[in-house]
Amino acid sequence: MSTIAGIKTSFRPSVPQTYEELGISESLVLDWVLRRLLMEGFSSLRSLSSALRVSIPIIETAFRQLRNQQLVEVKGMAGNDYQFVLSQAGKQLASDRFQISQYAGAAPVSLPAYREATRQQAAKVNVDRKAMRAAFSDLVVPDRMLDQIGPAIISQTSIFLYGPSGNGKTSVAERMLRVYQDAVLIPHSVEVDGADYRRLRSGGASED
Repeated sequence: MSTIAGIKTSFRPSVPQTYEELGISESLVLDWVLRRLLMEGFSSLRSLSSALRVSIPIIETAFRQLRNQQLVEVKGMAGNDYQFVLSQAGKQLASDRFQISQYAGAAPVSLPAYREATRQQAAKVNVDRKAMRAAFSDLVVPDRMLDQIGPAIISQTSIFLYGPSGNGKTSVAERMLRVYQDAVLIPHSVEVDGADYRRLRSGGASED
């Protein structure tokens, strides 16, 4: 069990340090950095890394490529960090790319990486009477109800709570989550390329 920013999680992927580890194509990364620079105007390696949620080595690689293509202009240094803006050619290219996609937020993950993360985070929980009582400790719930809810949770399938308004459905649903002790990490976005899209359309998104 690892802890990320105070959150307990059994799944902790390594931080990508290269394009290959990121699983996103080089052209997509460069377009994405260009769009972010167009939005920010004036930036640095650290600020881009923070805004795009990727490691400094990946940002440095993209920066060197854009600089070699004369798409960025260095305006100074802040310690050992570059401060730079888009060149005129960079602004034009970024504007063109912005017409195709306006997303310039946190790095997406590839669809294969998302599927793997989903598999690794599949719920594995031991549910017994003690765990159920602990989860519902602040509610007055008869054991008969716990004996119904417990097997439903163990089944790992959909659970349907029904009844008139005000009978406690929401309170029960909220406390059922307490049985799970760790958090589930969800990406900000998922990159679906042409091949992924065709598999999704044909119903073959997963090979398992």
